[in-house]
Amino acid sequence: MEANIIFNKALKVKSYAKINLFLDVVRKMPEPIGYHEIVTLFSSIELCDHLHFYVSKIEHKPDYVAKIFRLPYKKISSGSINLGAENIKLIMVTEEDTEKCYSVPIDGLNTVSIAVKKLFSHVAFGKLNEKVYVYILFDKKIPTGAGLGGGSSNAAAALRSLNYLFGFGYSEETLIAISERVGADVAFTLRGGAALAAGIGEKIHASYDFSPWPLVIVYPNFEVSSRDAYSAVKNFVKYDLSNMKPEAEEKARASALARAEKTAALLGGGGANFTGIGPALYNKLEEPVFARKHQIRDLKESLYSFGYKNVLMTGSGSSMYALLDPRETPEALAAHFEKIQAEMHRKYSKTYKIFLTKTRRAAVWEKILS
Repeated sequence: MEANIIFNKALKVKSYAKINLFLDVVRKMPEPIGYHEIVTLFSSIELCDHLHFYVSKIEHKPDYVAKIFRLPYKKISSGSINLGAENIKLIMVTEEDTEKCYSVPIDGLNTVSIAVKKLFSHVAFGKLNEKVYVYILFDKKIPTGAGLGGGSSNAAAALRSLNYLFGFGYSEETLIAISERVGADVAFTLRGGAALAAGIGEKIHASYDFSPWPLVIVYPNFEVSSRDAYSAVKNFVKYDLSNMKPEAEEKARASALARAEKTAALLGGGGANFTGIGPALYNKLEEPVFARKHQIRDLKESLYSFGYKNVLMTGSGSSMYALLDPRETPEALAAHFEKIQAEMHRKYSKTYKIFLTKTRRAAVWEKILS
């Protein structure tokens, strides 16, 4: 096994954010699962973190590894994690002096460390003759708690990258099975692109190859608890989500899938469907979140008042996005970004983060890791 490990390779990968173009809640699953079953239409977007991977037989100081990647950290924060495997040590490194929305936990709560533990639990490391040090360095651009899937995407990037660097050769199916034990969105972010998903987001029903849709994302610089958002859904439906008859479950599931497929069909038509896409964008979590976070409701209403109609909250928030017309020129799209940024900073706060980005097709990891 040791001979298959690629040592001293400075591997840098992009970890892409996602948005939800449709999200409906079907039911609350019984305990001990306790999750909510959903139907959602995901899409990757170009906004991304950069993750850096380095495997060594020598335990280096974190600043030494940061210099290998030419990361301009002003002050380094690092932590080591016990992987539960003999002679394997994980060291996660990040910038300490950074905004809260870009901070990274460097302990066992990080989805990356959870993913790495799950990956390594598939292999016996007793035959390793010497210590191996695994370094993961973060350059964060995706805000946390924003509904953009940054943590899930980071976990997927770690699964892909360490599967490659350690020469495990795990198949796509095995990586997906591992990802399902890490988090709901990780299975989607392993490949990305656009996909219709069900279950808790881990069951991919269909994949799509949309042409890119430009969009502006507004992050109001505060987080929303996914747990709180989902737990409040019950207050915004007319039936008991946790006590549905099988025929009612199936009817709700089929209805959600049909509506999500309609949204996908409209998006697949590109700019020709731009004026009609708004009503097809749907997120069941908006009303529960709006009830707790009035600023997010106001944020959506503000985007409407600025003239943007294809507006939706992604995930459980707190980010809101406006789809733009893909037929417009880059200059026109940049003007939309500047307008929204100026209005948001004027009306709310300059701490609000505004991103001009676009949806993207599925990643080809064979090329990324070559």
